[in-house]
Amino acid sequence: MRNIGLTMQECMRELQAIGIELGYVIDIRWRRMDAFGICETKNFISYRIGIHEMFKKESVSMNEFKSAMCHELLHTCKDCIEHNQKWVNLARKADDIYGYSIAEYKEPFDIKHPEAPILHKLACNCGGSWKIREAGRWEEILADEPMRCPWCGKLYDVAF
Repeated sequence: MRNIGLTMQECMRELQAIGIELGYVIDIRWRRMDAFGICETKNFISYRIGIHEMFKKESVSMNEFKSAMCHELLHTCKDCIEHNQKWVNLARKADDIYGYSIAEYKEPFDIKHPEAPILHKLACNCGGSWKIREAGRWEEILADEPMRCPWCGKLYDVAF
């Protein structure tokens, strides 16, 4: 089983090394939840982070685990509790330097099957993206409402 505290410290060092100022994390723990992670605060000074317990498993790549961890840590930055343009810019900076995929929307299939080929890609001008790997998912998306970027709320552009 992975050590959540040590991974958080490593991610914090990486983000701080590229000039990202983080808030104070008072609690980090594994959680069962619908989301991959959550960052909560009541005062915008101290934060509690929960990471989905599926990241405990060695079968999930360390890169995916650290992407989820960094995603939540970026919410501790000043004015970044929401997925606003500042948050997206910081996520893209970390993605570019460390090879993470923080600014990419993911579903459980994507985490569990990173080797699956990318069938379609949705991209947003803000820098957010969604690489669709699951067969049949594209048809579901097309049949549903127009897809909006979870980071800025604008409609995605279809890349392929």
